[in-house]
Amino acid sequence: STRYTKYKPVIPYYERYKTLMAIQYIDGVYMYQTEEELYDLIKFFRPDIRILGEDYIGKPFTGDDLPPEIIYTTRSHEWSTTKMKDTLPIQLAPTISWDRSFGVLKILDQTKLPEVEKYIETTDYKEVIEAIKRLSIRGAPALGVAGAYACVLAAYDCNALVQEAFVEEILPAWNLIANARPTAVNLKWAVDIMKRQLEDCLDNTDWDLIETRRYILSCAKQIHKDDITRCDTLCLFGSSLFPADARVMTICNTGGLCSGGIGTALGCIQYAHAFKKNVEVYVPETRPLLQGARLNTWELERSEIPYKL
Repeated sequence: STRYTKYKPVIPYYERYKTLMAIQYIDGVYMYQTEEELYDLIKFFRPDIRILGEDYIGKPFTGDDLPPEIIYTTRSHEWSTTKMKDTLPIQLAPTISWDRSFGVLKILDQTKLPEVEKYIETTDYKEVIEAIKRLSIRGAPALGVAGAYACVLAAYDCNALVQEAFVEEILPAWNLIANARPTAVNLKWAVDIMKRQLEDCLDNTDWDLIETRRYILSCAKQIHKDDITRCDTLCLFGSSLFPADARVMTICNTGGLCSGGIGTALGCIQYAHAFKKNVEVYVPETRPLLQGARLNTWELERSEIPYKL
């Protein structure tokens, strides 16, 4: 079982689900949101044994009045979903990721799907602009995240040792990024945030090129993290609107490919599926990239969700 408490998990709900399902000996993962739902699950499955972390010893917990034998175990970071996510063969392909070891931005090229999963790996913000223009990366949330990281690449490419020269060089580059796709609201929104954060940094700290670059990177990472959280929260609540048996039509592509996280509308479908709802998806065709036949079906196939094109 997996759930949210007041302490948010490090990785999103759906990633936790897929990580646990990738373990060979696990037959099913049941997600719940409230203590009442957990209590009902225990009564429904009537397990012989429950395993809890040793931090529950001597404390009340949900279902402590039910008959299963309780076995307490030592918590270990080796068994956290955060740790396992990097070692198990889970079917998750991040649309955008930052390689902190080499300062490289990785973008899943959507024009190559579904035949080939190919990543654009670049340290050049101009290459990100071209990727946006040819729709190698698309979707409003994803463009915002990509734009933020492109700003980072522009900053890392600038070696001006004087603050004024640094600003004079990177702001035109950031404007080019913001205008790479004029209709993409999130793209300009993200670049505007980066501009405000940079201005705040320069107004309130002593000038240092290396530290300024690091700060710009932290701002981009925060935009990415915020998008993951927004998608996760939206899909968690959106999936609750699905009936037990749902026939759903989704138009265009609104899954993980369009965002920095699990997606929006298609993400709700994936969450509903993870909550064991009987979901079948009708996928109409969409232009200009055949988002239905190429992208939605690719995401649904990887999530093992029944669909008809």
